[in-house]
Amino acid sequence: VLWVNGRGIMIDPPPYSSATLEREGIRPRTIVGIILTHCHADHDAGAFQKVLTGSPVVVITTPTIYKSFIRKYAALASLSPSLLRHSHRYKPAIIGEPLRFQGATFHFTYSLHVIPCVGFRVEWRGRSMVFTGDHMNKPDELDRLQNEGVLSKARADDLRNLPLQETDLLLHEAGAPPIHTPLEVLMKLPQRVKKRLYVVHTSTIPEDCDLRVAPTGTAGTLRLDQFERGGGPGAGMATSTWMDRTNIRKRNTRDAYSISLEDDEILPSP
Repeated sequence: VLWVNGRGIMIDPPPYSSATLEREGIRPRTIVGIILTHCHADHDAGAFQKVLTGSPVVVITTPTIYKSFIRKYAALASLSPSLLRHSHRYKPAIIGEPLRFQGATFHFTYSLHVIPCVGFRVEWRGRSMVFTGDHMNKPDELDRLQNEGVLSKARADDLRNLPLQETDLLLHEAGAPPIHTPLEVLMKLPQRVKKRLYVVHTSTIPEDCDLRVAPTGTAGTLRLDQFERGGGPGAGMATSTWMDRTNIRKRNTRDAYSISLEDDEILPSP
């Protein structure tokens, strides 16, 4: 969960994630958005459950991925696509264009995966985080795909630079190639990158590895306002990420702010 100005944005919520958050004391209405990076079941099943709960939520993803999400779950649940679209609001993420939501600015890009998948950079008050999404980050393979004409130089360079950009926090996936990034690739990243890197999409790493797996739960939430400039936490750590300056306990209870859906870029349900 990415917290911005007291409201949560779920990133690829797994099944039953809403119930898990409630057990942590986080009320459903504090979750106002879902970023959907792609339509594999371990990334989008929780999004389907969330949009059916009845609490207002905005789904953020590219038009291509959104159409796939609607088509997939309308078929699986025997629902009409129109009914499913009316269960939430949709805010399209356009590659190359900044997206404003809850006071933060998001920049989306397509990663390299077996189906359309996005990663993103989010910026808020001079702080930033990069989330790669599922991504095959193997330099030799990127070189091969570029040499064979599968990737343009600009596209290959964009993929190469995804984990190298300056940011306060980098959440990079890892897994089995050829559709994920091997840990060996992450281990070879420059030390300045590894200083701000937490590995996601995998639960264990070798004991002799100098990489860190992002821990789970809310108790040790990563707070970007407590990070040292240039990477590295100044406080506890967890995969929930806060981008505000208020105490975590205040964010587990209802506060005075209403859910803001006034943004004219949010599309009404068709």
